[in-house]
This record gives sequence, C-alpha cells and structure tokens, in this order.
Amino acid sequence: MKIEITSFIMKLAFCLFPILLFLASCETAFEIPKEELPEPIAKKIQCNPKDICCFDLTDKIGSYNLTSKWEFVAFQAEKGSSFDNLTCLARTARFTLSGEDYENVFKITLQLGEKSSPLIGCEDLLAFSFRSFDHQIDGCYEADSEGNLRIDFSPENVVYDPGIGNKTFPILEFENKIKNSLLAVESYTIESNKLYLYMKDQKNPMVFLALEE
Repeated sequence: MKIEITSFIMKLAFCLFPILLFLASCETAFEIPKEELPEPIAKKIQCNPKDICCFDLTDKIGSYNLTSKWEFVAFQAEKGSSFDNLTCLARTARFTLSGEDYENVFKITLQLGEKSSPLIGCEDLLAFSFRSFDHQIDGCYEADSEGNLRIDFSPENVVYDPGIGNKTFPILEFENKIKNSLLAVESYTIESNKLYLYMKDQKNPMVFLALEE
C-alpha cells in the first residue's frame, strides 16, 4: 500500500511539474514594467525679439561675483514677481526717440571695481561706476562676505550726458529713482548670473544680469 501511494505521488508530481514550469515562465514573460517618469522640462524664458523690456533670466553656469560687469534689468516688486513699469517706459522712450535698432538696445551698466577709487572722499575704497540713460555716475563702494554693501558718490561725480528723450517724464523719473536707490543700497545677493541689490526702506530690489564678455 505504501509503495502504491508513493508511486501515485511521483506520477502526480511528474504531471504537475510542466504546469508549474509554464506558470513560472509566464510570470516572467508578463512582468509589468515599472513606470518611468518623464524627465523634467527646463523652463526657459523666451523673449520676443522686439520686446526690449524682456530679459532671459534663466540660470547660467559660470563664475559670477560682485566685480563682474552687470546690466540693469529693472526694479522687482518681490522675488519671482514682475518688474516695475517705470523702467520699461523709460526704455521704450529712449528706444523710440533715439532710433536704436533691436540688435543694439542701450544697456544700463554697473561695474563694481577691484581697484581703489582715485576720487576725493573715496580713499581706501573700491571704485564704482554706473551708466544710466542720461548719467555717468562714478564713486566708490565697500562690501563684505556677509552681503553688506554700501555705495557712495558725490554730485560732482555725476556727469549729465543726456540722450535723446531725456525730457520725457519716464526717463526723468527713472533717473531720479536710480540715483536715490544707489545711495540707499545696503545689501546684495548673487544667484547664478543675477545680482540683486536691496535698498534701505524699499521693497523693490534692483535686478542685474551678468553681461557676457
């Protein structure tokens, strides 16, 4: 009797083995693939070539520091928000009246130098230079690694060099705001290829973009 049971079990196992092998192979063949998430799409700012108020603020790889050459973009209400209308109106007035073309739009530039300023009252301080629509401003500055920054210049070192459109209201207001804002700067941050200058008692930081050499 024992021999018959053992023989039956062996026959049953022999019959079931191919079935189990088939099921195992099916499980492998029909394995559900893992879901692959798509790569994140890098958000790029694409400006209309005829929009002189638009700047590509996409982060760019590079070595940027305070003494890089910077182009003024605009005043920003808050980080990540839109820019002020005054700057755009001033740009448009200058562009429209001066006959500029889209390949050579006037740039407002900032240069915080590495050498001492030769100006009186700037002894032992580094040179500073700012070119706006109607003014060349030279002076000095001091900064530290903690992000503190102070800019100083005297009226005699603000040279009035008017461009076309200098009598328009947007440019007059813009020039006045720029001079007052520079004297009120108290700190800065650099994020990738962008420089932010923060002024005392003002919520609108000045935004600059590094100029490519």
